[in-house]
Amino acid sequence: MNIQAEKMEIMKMIIETDNSSIIHSIKNLFIKESEIDFWKTLKHEEKKEIQKGINEIKSLDFSFSFDGVNEVVETYTVSILYGT
Repeated sequence: MNIQAEKMEIMKMIIETDNSSIIHSIKNLFIKESEIDFWKTLKHEEKKEIQKGINEIKSLDFSFSFDGVNEVVETYTVSILYGT
């Protein structure tokens, strides 16, 4: 079957249906993905879990100390230079 015939068959099925969920689904297929608000498609529990993860990330302390790094570098350098 060629593409034009397939289109005509699909149009006929759309016209003949009274099922609004089918019409809605077809319409959604044509909405550009960038226009769909991802957040609005999530369930309440999914939103809560995402927000929980965001809050956990925000509460992390990413500061760290370089104490000990210099000591390791110095020890390694001395070991290479003096063979100890």
